[in-house]
This record gives sequence, structure tokens and C-alpha cells, in this order.
Amino acid sequence: MWQPWESNPFPPCCCQQHCGRPTWRFTTRPCGRHSLFEKYNNINFKWKANPLKVNKLLWSSILQLKLGHGYFLSYLKRFSQDYESDICNKCQMQSKQTPYHLILECPRYGISRDSTIGKLEPSKRNLYFLYSNGIPVLIEFLKETKIATRKWLLLEEE
Repeated sequence: MWQPWESNPFPPCCCQQHCGRPTWRFTTRPCGRHSLFEKYNNINFKWKANPLKVNKLLWSSILQLKLGHGYFLSYLKRFSQDYESDICNKCQMQSKQTPYHLILECPRYGISRDSTIGKLEPSKRNLYFLYSNGIPVLIEFLKETKIATRKWLLLEEE
């Protein structure tokens, strides 16, 4: 009678006979040393939960700004004919409405920027720092301004 492991270079674990484990787990070694799946399935990761308690809407805004894919005109203009221009409609600077512009340049959000990001040293007022170690400051700014959310975009269009 043909056995499924005859043509397979990895024989089934023989542990069903010894320790009662099922024979469908294939391994390169006999009893006592189980498959790589079992080896890596029991890893204790050292990941920790984010200590910042942030709601889903705020966290998605942070990720959209960080990735450059979100509710701002520089991204939306690429996909929709509804947006004729990617110029910021919230200020008179005539620059593209990008995450950089909204967070660090746009005069419409100057007061909120001064009260949150303005507290940082001048060398730390950049997107690299805000997206890595400055997340709490960025969260404060986004809570005040509500930028990069669908509601923010739709309210500004009206």
C-alpha cells in the first residue's frame, strides 16, 4: 500500500505513536523535534501596545498624513475629476495641499501650530521628527485642527 510520505522527503512526525500528536505535521526530524511551524508558533514577541490612547479616526489621520495617501488635494486630484486643482483651498499661499503644507506651513492652522508644534525646538519642527518621536505633539495638533479627515474635507468644500 502506498503511503503519502513515501515520495515526500519529509516523513510525517512519528510522535502520534509516542506523544499523541497528529501525523499530518511533517517534519525534517523524527520524534522530539517538531516542525518549523510548531517551533515558530510558540514565539513570545516583545512587541508592546502603543501607550497613547488614540481613537481610530485620529490614528487613521496620522497614518494618512505619514503615507501621503489621504483626504488632501494633492492625493485626491490624482484619482478624481471632481478636484480640478491640488492647490490649497484654505490659504492664499498658492502651494499644493500636501501633508507638509498642512502641518508645517498653512497659515490657516498657524495658531494651532504655534500652541502645539511651536513648543518644540526649531530643529525638531519637521515631519521626520513628528512622525517618529513627536507623535504626541502631532496628536495634539490633529485634535485641534481635525485635518486629513473626510469630515474636514467635506466641510471645507461647502
